[in-house]
Amino acid sequence: MGFENPLWDDQYYPENCPEEWRLAYFMNDFGAVYLSCASWFGPEAKIAEIASEMDDRFELIIEWPPLTDAQDIKTALSALAPLAQNIACIVVNVDDNSTPERMAAYSAISACYVINIYSKTLDIQTQKSLAQTCGAGLVWDPRQSDAPSLPADYQVVFLPCQSLRDIKSVLHRLRPSIEKNIRAGLFFEPAKQSVHRAMEARTLTELMGLA
Repeated sequence: MGFENPLWDDQYYPENCPEEWRLAYFMNDFGAVYLSCASWFGPEAKIAEIASEMDDRFELIIEWPPLTDAQDIKTALSALAPLAQNIACIVVNVDDNSTPERMAAYSAISACYVINIYSKTLDIQTQKSLAQTCGAGLVWDPRQSDAPSLPADYQVVFLPCQSLRDIKSVLHRLRPSIEKNIRAGLFFEPAKQSVHRAMEARTLTELMGLA
């Protein structure tokens, strides 16, 4: 998740690698990145810098900022325009029951991009019901459910696993979706995983014929 992380500075990027070169370096090893909302939304956004470095085949998973009933969806969608050709999926975090305004927001976003819904607070059945209502996919977190359960054009997968054996098990469970030509993006939380583990996971997907 992200390509800029202090934990990776000494582990991965060459010494004295300029910040503006890091995405290009990252793209040599990985085919996608998960961008937090802070990376593109708000005064600290780096959209122009990110867009200028983007390879045509590189995929972006974009985290939508926390939804509010008053959020200006059109303005937020406009802010993403420079990245549009690379956006594979939008992740919308849902942490409460949806109001009519929120449902309208989901529809507006899904009219432009594939979306996956994710929640740390709603039970899995509620998440599934909401995703089906919105015509969205559901982010797969192996801690919450055994396998992806909703059809999706793009499946976002969080990998909280600590061992390659666990990651291999997750990939086996993901195989039926991939064999149906559903693209999937696998993401670690960088605070918990080293870049070397991410590269090992990438190699594992290749060895299993899933890359």
